Amino acid sequence: MKRMTKAQHDQRLNELKGPAIAGTALAIASVVAGLAFGGWMEKGASILAVMAESGLSWCL
Repeated sequence: MKRMTKAQHDQRLNELKGPAIAGTALAIASVVAGLAFGGWMEKGASILAVMAESGLSWCL
């Protein structure tokens, strides 16, 4: 088995940085969206009722 040189290793790491950053960003966005959706499912009716009482329901 042939070992990689340092230059090859560094090049391989640079090739993987983009997809790793994109995957991490996608995972974080998914968690945030899931928490927002869960919060809306739990508290959505009361949020809408409060907005309707204050006349702001047209903003939705």
